[in-house]
Amino acid sequence: MKKSLLTIVMSLAALIGFAQGGNWNDRIGQWNAGIVIGYGTDISKPSFGIRGVYDIVNAFSVAGSFDYYLKESEEFDAGYASASADLKWWDINVDAHWNFLYSDNYKIYALVGIGYIHSKYSYSGSAGEYEMGDSASDSSMAGNFGIGGQYNFTERWGVAFEAKYQAYSGGGQFVPAISVMYRF
Repeated sequence: MKKSLLTIVMSLAALIGFAQGGNWNDRIGQWNAGIVIGYGTDISKPSFGIRGVYDIVNAFSVAGSFDYYLKESEEFDAGYASASADLKWWDINVDAHWNFLYSDNYKIYALVGIGYIHSKYSYSGSAGEYEMGDSASDSSMAGNFGIGGQYNFTERWGVAFEAKYQAYSGGGQFVPAISVMYRF
């Protein structure tokens, strides 16, 4: 029963991809690359990054991205003692896109993928002659689920919006992002 349902779903996906119009070979093997601005709700910080998208066929693409979140810093100074602390985050993601609506000018897709989220906390301080400092890091694998779209306003340039949820051990976060993309 499960195999039959999977076969039906995959057949419908292929049929929808063919029914979108245009030439099936329009974007096969085409690359998109760009810069990304986003926001992580659990981290509560904006992010900046890079992104690459490879169109396998019109209906399916794969995307890779790297995002660096703005660091959080705190400083304390009481004359005889001072301290500072930094908290930094970054992530790497690989997502598969199912372009369920597309044409030469746009595509709207559902996404599923995996990610790696890394954080590092470091501090240093001094009190008179004494100095101290240390750092610790943590990382988690994440599952990505979401939706997005890209609109190409010229033959080579486009803008993309994506909203995904990153689920990882101990929590998760909603990550909306906007990208400026260049098509090769």
